[in-house]
Formats: sequence, structure tokens, C-alpha cells
Amino acid sequence: MSKLIRRIEQLGKNEGPRIGFGLRQSSSNPPSMVLIATTKTESIKKIDLSNYPVDAVVLIQNSNKKNTPFEIASDSIVIGLQTENIDINSIKNNIDFILINDHTIELEQLNKEDLGKILVISEKFLKDQVSGLETLPVDAILLSESLTTPITLEKLLNISALRSDINLPFLVKLERKPSKWELDCLNEIGVQGIVADISNITQEEFTEISNNLKISKKRKPHKQNSNSPLLPSSTSSEESNDDYDDDDNEYEDII
Repeated sequence: MSKLIRRIEQLGKNEGPRIGFGLRQSSSNPPSMVLIATTKTESIKKIDLSNYPVDAVVLIQNSNKKNTPFEIASDSIVIGLQTENIDINSIKNNIDFILINDHTIELEQLNKEDLGKILVISEKFLKDQVSGLETLPVDAILLSESLTTPITLEKLLNISALRSDINLPFLVKLERKPSKWELDCLNEIGVQGIVADISNITQEEFTEISNNLKISKKRKPHKQNSNSPLLPSSTSSEESNDDYDDDDNEYEDII
């Protein structure tokens, strides 16, 4: 299984050393979302992002040519790839996952079990095709539109409506550094990952986001409120039964 996808599945659990690198390698307080950096490149000889406190780095190759060979400075870095022409046979073993923008990709190109597949999809397409996503051979969903800050309530509502219908890990792009409160709100509606480009967000801002994710409140499951005024809570019911039993005992004593 993809290291990144495994990490998403383990969110909020104390699991020992992290799969990432830099400042997020370990933490007694596990973060509520994964943090992914992207960088545009067509020819990479060496890249050193060891000081970026992220879970993974996506290399974006905007080229019509075949994948350009590249070297990674550290074996501990979890690497993803986004390219115009995905050739499953040419993807090296150090690539952990891919971002899929081209929906006309042949299914056989996705036939690699240990490679994570993140489908990049628009809000409009999600609204029209949401019912069929769960059966697709993909591991997660990433909204193609980037969120701008400050994030509005309307935008949060739109994402929440989409998220509630999707039973797959859900990631969003951010153009700028969000506040801790905005991260908490995204976490609360079920967003499980933040994707940001290093050309828009500085190393210091990545560090701040990472720290905020560690102290973000944990998402509460969306269950029916047991204290609802319309329905008695289980505790209240038990107390009522206890009172009823006591009354019965008193009645028996009198008899």
C-alpha cells in the first residue's frame, strides 16, 4: 500500500515514527490532516526539501514528453508524481503515489497495487458523478480548484456537501496559508489533507501549518445529539426507569 494513503488511514492515531521527514517525523500529538507540498518541474537533478515539515512532496511535470529522470536527495521523502502522460511502466519505485488529472487515462495504467492513486476532480464534476466514485480504482479525491483565504462560509458549505457524499479520503488545495480556525473548520467537515505549492507558501508558513495541524481539535463523528430536546437521551431514559423501579419497590413495601 502507498505510504501516504496508509498515513491518511492512520490520521489521529498514535503510530510511532511518521512516514514523512523534517520537522514532522514524530509527534506525541498526531496531526488531524496530512500536509503535502507540490513543486512544478520538468527536469529535476536533485531536490532537497528535508527542512519542509510535510508528509509528502508532489513533483509536477507539465510536459508532453515522457517522464524526465530525476534524483531525490533523501530516500526518506515520500514522493508523488503528477504528469500529463502517465506511463505505469516507467514510474520508478521511489514514486509512492500519483495525481490523476487526465480522466481519459487507460485503466491498465492504474493497475499497480502499491501505487497510491489520487483523483483530481472539479466541484462541478463531483456534483454530477458523486454516486459512482466509491467503486473507482482510486484511493483518494483532491479538489482541482484551489481554496483562497480567507475561506468563506459559502465555500465551506459547498465542500461539506460534497464531502458528506464521498466515502473516500478527501483533500483540498490551498493557495495561501490558512488560519488555525480555518484548518479546524476544514477538519470538522471531513477534509483529511492539505495540498499547497512551495511557490505560494514559504517554508516558515509550512511549519506554522504543520504545528497548527498538531494542535487542531480532533474531528467529532457526526452522530445524533443525545441531548436533543426532541428525543430523550439514553441517560435520561435510564434515570426514568430507575425512578420507576424505585416507585414499584415502595408500592410493594406498602402492600
